[in-house]
Amino acid sequence: MKVKRYIASNTQEAVNKIKKELGNNAIILHTRKIRKGKGLFKYFTKPLVEILAASDDSPIDNNIATKVSKDTPVWGSGVQPGNGWQYISSLEKRVDSMSNTLNKLYNKINHLRDDNKYPEGIQPLVERLRENEVSKEIIGQLVQRVLNGPAVEDNQAYQRLFEQAIVSMLGEAQPLSINNERKIIMLLGPTGVGKTTTLAKLAAIYSTQTSKKIGLITADTYRIAAVEQLKTYAEILDLPLQIIYSPEEIGEAINRHSNKDLIFIDTPGRNLRQKQQFDELRQLVTLSKAGEIFLAISATTSFSTISNIIESYSFISNYRIILTKIDECTSLGNVLNIRCFTDNPFAYVTTGQSVPDDIEVFQAGKIAQILMGSSSV
Repeated sequence: MKVKRYIASNTQEAVNKIKKELGNNAIILHTRKIRKGKGLFKYFTKPLVEILAASDDSPIDNNIATKVSKDTPVWGSGVQPGNGWQYISSLEKRVDSMSNTLNKLYNKINHLRDDNKYPEGIQPLVERLRENEVSKEIIGQLVQRVLNGPAVEDNQAYQRLFEQAIVSMLGEAQPLSINNERKIIMLLGPTGVGKTTTLAKLAAIYSTQTSKKIGLITADTYRIAAVEQLKTYAEILDLPLQIIYSPEEIGEAINRHSNKDLIFIDTPGRNLRQKQQFDELRQLVTLSKAGEIFLAISATTSFSTISNIIESYSFISNYRIILTKIDECTSLGNVLNIRCFTDNPFAYVTTGQSVPDDIEVFQAGKIAQILMGSSSV
């Protein structure tokens, strides 16, 4: 069997390449979207399609082939097996077209009433924010800031004012602050947002780029994979790791790291609607006496879920936000939408799985430029 990877700007182009090289009997093994480049901007470039395809050059038993063709309606009525590629391609185009049409129609109906209340130069900028899935409440606040600002004479000036308003709303980044004191750093957040990998990135940065002594603690023993993952990172970085199974053990684990400058604590992503799990996490936070607390929120999270997350962790007031999985989202509207629920500062964004490379200090100016389309990708 011959297996080959194809990369193209869209599915049809990739399919054409596969047909040309492997023939109409090729089999698609895997399909995914990818982006090329480095840094934050690459995640807002046009995605490419990557298809893993295979063809079997071995001879086919004609008797079996004949039986299948007679007894099994492979593609359905009126569609011949040899036209399978064309059928799939045509179906994909029709579904995409219908989806795009419905989305555009919905947006026009949903926002038509609001458009006439904005000055002409503001309307396209408001539409851009909508396309980035910024909430109506946040858009209203931004427009109000712009209209309350200095008078402008051209549309570019409006764009600059919107960028300034976004930067002001997002605020300055507050990453981990390091001094001569010992720091206990705790990462919180729902399951699946990438807490363990993010903790490993920060630990790797400070263990390799500073003279600080690092210790690790994990309380995420509900997922075997999380413990093993952090164990692996600890071995690679040559860092000591303590594993605890209840909040009461956190004090002893911290004491075992008494000679460390920075102690990073990984926590489980619990269901905080269940009182027992909520109480355990609250006890862990209290007993750890962590001076630096970070709440990890995935950039792919829906608007309503962000509200639930912020509410669930409202028992902590001094946390900072790490926005994860920027590389997996198609718009940055939720960065602003978080401001509907909390004014807590942003600290970092994560842009992939690579440790320690794929983490950056949050940059409000860069986010504003991407949202308003003035960044040079």
